[in-house]
Amino acid sequence: MSDISKFDNVDPEDIENFDTEGFFRKVKQFASKIPFAEDLVAGYYAMRDPKTAFSHKASLFGALVYFVLPIDAIPDAIPFIGYLDDAGVLAAAMKFVGKAVTPEHRKLARQFLS
Repeated sequence: MSDISKFDNVDPEDIENFDTEGFFRKVKQFASKIPFAEDLVAGYYAMRDPKTAFSHKASLFGALVYFVLPIDAIPDAIPFIGYLDDAGVLAAAMKFVGKAVTPEHRKLARQFLS
């Protein structure tokens, strides 16, 4: 069983108020340049899924917010390496959530990206 105490500072309202338009706009803009676009979008659908545990939603929320924010450890404008930090944050979140990102979430992501 995972320790959800580390998510005490994530408000469920923050997840509900996630900037969906900004997220999808940025994904569409950069989808062809980032190899982890499907994971990003599948993570979004898992975060919005009522069946996903709150601790998993909070982890995905953090990774998706990190992707959307214009300021991060390695500026996204730097060619080739600008998204390495985003990929690392997402990879850590995906490892934590495991099977909470279901085949259905991945199917929705592929549909969005096609």
